[in-house]
Amino acid sequence: MYRHVFAWFAAVILAVGPVTSSFAISPFQPLRDVSHMLQGLQSACSGTLIADRQYLTNAHCITFESLYVGDYPVLSIIKLDQELDLALLEVNMFGRSVPFASKTPDIDTPVVVVGYPLGVAQVVTEGRLQAIHADGNKYLVSAQATYGNSGSGVFVMEDGVWKLVAVVNSGYQTNGG
Repeated sequence: MYRHVFAWFAAVILAVGPVTSSFAISPFQPLRDVSHMLQGLQSACSGTLIADRQYLTNAHCITFESLYVGDYPVLSIIKLDQELDLALLEVNMFGRSVPFASKTPDIDTPVVVVGYPLGVAQVVTEGRLQAIHADGNKYLVSAQATYGNSGSGVFVMEDGVWKLVAVVNSGYQTNGG
């Protein structure tokens, strides 16, 4: 089961545009409820609660220090895939989680990224799917991401429900034209 999840959701999200919006109170509240900060003594990343006790983030966020998702300690590493840069963690958290998208979104599909840039307050940004890499595992979106957004969920609306389609893996910046 987890192999499918890791193969389907391995995506490098490259930020290409400005923040289109950020909301304190918004229609994105269900996404805010499943998105949590992963903290260590010297690091901070983002991630998503995908089921009771299961938190998805990036493998490069996993360090050999005590890690917490919000106030909850990470109990174990369920799966760690360095090649795909994904980690599935066991955390004693229950409640709202998010389903996975059932298909690859089309170009120009609206997306929402929820994470903790710079390890501070939760930020929601909107954008659009700009391109899909030939291997099908990397998406280019216009939603902004920066340090601390690693592991953030990338969500699409599918059949009237917000669903997880990818995980922010890295950002790419250009200087000038």
